[in-house]
Amino acid sequence: MHAEHGGEGPTSQQVGLGRRPPETELPTAPAALARALAQALAQPVRRRRQAVAEVVASDPAFLDGWAALGTLARDPLEAYACFRVGYHRGLDALRAAGWRGSGLVRWSRPANRGFLRCLHGLARAAEQLGAIDEAVTAYRAVALLDESDPAEVHYRLARLLSQKGNRDEARREVLKSLEEAPRFLDAHRLLLELVERSENHAKAAGDGHGHPH
Repeated sequence: MHAEHGGEGPTSQQVGLGRRPPETELPTAPAALARALAQALAQPVRRRRQAVAEVVASDPAFLDGWAALGTLARDPLEAYACFRVGYHRGLDALRAAGWRGSGLVRWSRPANRGFLRCLHGLARAAEQLGAIDEAVTAYRAVALLDESDPAEVHYRLARLLSQKGNRDEARREVLKSLEEAPRFLDAHRLLLELVERSENHAKAAGDGHGHPH
């Protein structure tokens, strides 16, 4: 999701406005791989991560495997590495399936879930590592590709943009979150916080322009 990769992820310009974007569904993973992953995840905790790693090593294009490996990572950096590889493998698979940088990749299609787990995981891991710009880019990609949980995605975007000091953008995102889930308490708290910050900033700016008598 880095900008340095030449815009290989989806963009709002590519999706376009005023028309329904097309959908892309990834091919279903081989049944043998799915069974091997299920068996690996059923292993005792001390053995589970290595068992999943062996499944991924047998087919590095297996997106569900990368998603599982990222979830079992020992720290945020390892999780970031696994999810990022899975995300880029997923982009390759999407292109092979006819995706041209625009359109939905829905969670409701089971074959898409490994890719979407990697993308969500990449966003969370980048956030944990303090890579705010990359986390924002990843969450924006989630918002464009999948409509399964827009309230949470827009809330996380708002929180990150607030951390960057982009209050206006953060406010727009938190309002989108509340449009989807009007009773989302964390989003309400964030909106109040943003309003208070804006008011305090305006007051401070007004005081700074005052003239002594």
